[in-house]
Amino acid sequence: PPPPFSRRRRHTRLGRWSRGLGDVYKRQEQLRLLEEDLAALGPGEADRRLARRPRFGLDDPCTVLFTSGSTGRPKGIAFTPFNLISKRFARAAALPAVGTGETLLAYLPLYHTFGRYLELLGMLYWGGTYVFAGNPSLDALLDGMAKVHPTGLISVPLRWQQIRDRADEQGGDRDALDAVAGGRLRWGLSAAGWLAPDTFRWFQGRGVELCSGFGMTEGTGGLTMTPPGEYVEESVGLPLPGVHTRLGDQDELMVSGPYVARYLPEDGPAGDLTVPDPAAEYWLGTGDLFRELPGGHLQIVDRIKDIYKNNRGQTVAPRKVESRFTGVPGIARTFLAGDGRAYNVLLIVPDRADPVLAELDADEQHEYFRGVIRQANLDLASYERVVNFAVLERDFSADHGELTAKGSFRRKAIAANFKDVLADLYRRHTLSWEGRHLTVPDWVIRDLGVLEDEITVSDGAVLNTRTGARLPLGPGHRSGWLRIGDLEYRPLDTERDLDLGLLARQPLLWLGNPTLQAFLPCRGDWDARLRGIDEQVMLPRRTTDSGETVSPPWRDDRLGELDRFCTAALHGDLDAATEALDVM
Repeated sequence: PPPPFSRRRRHTRLGRWSRGLGDVYKRQEQLRLLEEDLAALGPGEADRRLARRPRFGLDDPCTVLFTSGSTGRPKGIAFTPFNLISKRFARAAALPAVGTGETLLAYLPLYHTFGRYLELLGMLYWGGTYVFAGNPSLDALLDGMAKVHPTGLISVPLRWQQIRDRADEQGGDRDALDAVAGGRLRWGLSAAGWLAPDTFRWFQGRGVELCSGFGMTEGTGGLTMTPPGEYVEESVGLPLPGVHTRLGDQDELMVSGPYVARYLPEDGPAGDLTVPDPAAEYWLGTGDLFRELPGGHLQIVDRIKDIYKNNRGQTVAPRKVESRFTGVPGIARTFLAGDGRAYNVLLIVPDRADPVLAELDADEQHEYFRGVIRQANLDLASYERVVNFAVLERDFSADHGELTAKGSFRRKAIAANFKDVLADLYRRHTLSWEGRHLTVPDWVIRDLGVLEDEITVSDGAVLNTRTGARLPLGPGHRSGWLRIGDLEYRPLDTERDLDLGLLARQPLLWLGNPTLQAFLPCRGDWDARLRGIDEQVMLPRRTTDSGETVSPPWRDDRLGELDRFCTAALHGDLDAATEALDVM
């Protein structure tokens, strides 16, 4: 890492700022387009080259995807051309109005079955246009929709709700939706989580045939879908063409059909692609309990495999997290909630008879449980961490329908019985400072690995009570400006909450602010829209050398290199600043 830069008052012009950025980050010139290579080939040469390549048989494994491994070792699933081709025709039959002049924006990753199979192969099948978004953020999606004018969208529930929210801000009618979504959106699919029926109806009432569905990696993506024009609330629709279904033990949904793929052998040698005879009868248990509604629509009742997806489609295994608290003094049992939510919360049933709690008052007990959760979060992925918690007054019981005969959780029943407690845990986290509201987004809390109430405002700073880190706040030297960390910012709307998450996402706002970078989990989301804040930043006024040094957090990438130049130019002494500007 470079040496820290001395903070000294200096006067220098920034006129050379824009002169040399291209010299630092030159675009690679080795990029070639496929069309250019094909144009250089002689007549028929492309066909001759393709003919020399080995061909897959219909039942030969041709690509492999792995499950998330949330409940154990990831399983490899081998897909054959027969799986992929039969799925394409089945999906086309289920979406008869799709296929003419289609444009999709590649928002889902290609390691996800919906991205790889429904979107990518779907556009090859339909002869449509497939455009890749720069990154998976909401702002990148919205910017892309405005530019490419997609006709359809496949997305997780969170993004559908956010698109609706943006349109509602502009009036909520079809014109507002067109302004947000590009003007041509007419169909879509929400999967990998729960979306409120009201939001389905909202889009359908504005000319977008938004369908719900259920799928698995093993099913080459979707297995059920609500037919266009036949949406049934709280259902995941009908089996797609070619899928056979039946309800097994405990009403677990079992599926079979030409695109239900097979697992690779778990104990085979490396590279073993041997799969069972694809022509043999095969029924796959989905791990989900279903009921059949009138008209044949299917509804998820509960889960056997005890996993759920958050509102970003990430898979969480609650037992994995709950097991961290097994045998901990003072805890009888815990329940993790977060299905379809932005983050996880924990319900704690205390063991009041345990000596560890006997001499603690209510506040001390709360602090004790907070420390236990902090420790448990250390070795969990960010989307698995506990962000908030509550201590319950009673245990879960079979009498309330919360436990099975074997003592296992009935998760939906627990969530329903404690809905008010859970609702309180999911309140928006807002801080108050000098009459202004500061919002701390869910993802910031989650990525910091802290509990929600560990981010507070105290003595003119946002404080992380767990680590002791501080983000100083203060008035700027110009009217209407605020000092946050090492720089000053100008809010454009004094009525709007100041979003600390935006400062952490948009490099235009955090570059050259090492104190902010040390406090927040900063990202390189250049597409993040500057809602409510000016992109211009200013240096605080200094009349003397503070004697401090500024050492920005180390980022081993090109953005980190740019940040070091910005920090030197803004906070370094005259020589360091001049050198940084010369390089830029």
